Amino acid sequence: MRNLYNRRLLINLSFFILAISSITFYAYQTGITGRTRKTANNGCYCHGVEPFGAVVSINGPDTLQVGQTANYTLVITGGPLAAGGTNIAAKSGTLNTTDATLQKLNGELTHVSPLAAVSGKVTFTFSYTAPAFEVKDTIFANGNSVNLSATPSGDNWNFAPAKAITILNAVPVELTSFTATITDNNILLNWITATEVNNQGFEVQRTDGKYKTPEEKQWLTVAYINGNGNSLEVNKYSFEDRNLTAGTYSYRIKQIDFEGTYKFYYLTKEVVLNSLSLFALSQNYPNPFNPETKINFSIPSVSHVSLKIYNSLGQEVKELLNGQKEAGNFDVSFNATDLPSGLYFYSLKAEETESGKEYSETRKMILLR
Repeated sequence: MRNLYNRRLLINLSFFILAISSITFYAYQTGITGRTRKTANNGCYCHGVEPFGAVVSINGPDTLQVGQTANYTLVITGGPLAAGGTNIAAKSGTLNTTDATLQKLNGELTHVSPLAAVSGKVTFTFSYTAPAFEVKDTIFANGNSVNLSATPSGDNWNFAPAKAITILNAVPVELTSFTATITDNNILLNWITATEVNNQGFEVQRTDGKYKTPEEKQWLTVAYINGNGNSLEVNKYSFEDRNLTAGTYSYRIKQIDFEGTYKFYYLTKEVVLNSLSLFALSQNYPNPFNPETKINFSIPSVSHVSLKIYNSLGQEVKELLNGQKEAGNFDVSFNATDLPSGLYFYSLKAEETESGKEYSETRKMILLR
């Protein structure tokens, strides 16, 4: 009776040991944590005492704003690589899964099951959220390249180089440049951002020199330019303020975020648009037109100006302007609703009031219905 009892005990004990061995062997099939250099230096020791064969890398942004979330990838190459597993940990930030290939355990990420290789590599994607304070953070990881045999024999693993991430305080927009360039009677504004956080866009605002004190400036919004939301890349913006009269102008851009808060950035110097030195008559725009177009001309001093329209037979069909004008640049609209399609001419004549100097020029335009 005692022998029978001992035999049954031995059989039960053998099954218990086999079950424990199976549990131990298959435990890492569903992930493991605590094996990165954040907390340990022996890595995936069950697949080999020393790191060997596998090449592991972490790819993603090197700089984030506090609280910002970005996606990263962990890539495994080399070794037998029928499939791969991983353990990922962050020093200060928060890690999260982006798909079903990873799971979160004990604040770290690990594979749900070995992920099959595709085109010679295994790729895991995950997200990292920066902490709410400035810090030099690090993401740690290892990767296991497995042959999917019944034992760990022949598998390779390695640590990934530590991924350093600089966490900066949130700045709505980091403006690195804001300049103005004069071309004829136009002012071209250019500005560059190095980073943007929650940036909806920019209002471009202008004021002229007709004020007594800076507090009396009347700012006029002349354009709106869409921003790039959240961006760690360099972004370039521009706006051309066209057909201005001679004078002194100040500019600022009003950066607005998606919550409606804003910040002003000022052009450091006033822009002086000098009086024009020459008479000039520009080509109408648009051309051809239907039924309205604009005619632009410039005069350098106070002059008596006439602007007339002629048909292809040289007959005057409309007088757009006849009177004295101050020095500057002018846009005159011409509406040809009551005229037939065809070739027309517009003629500018100007006589300087002070010197009596005369100027005249004629250009063609086409009314096309």
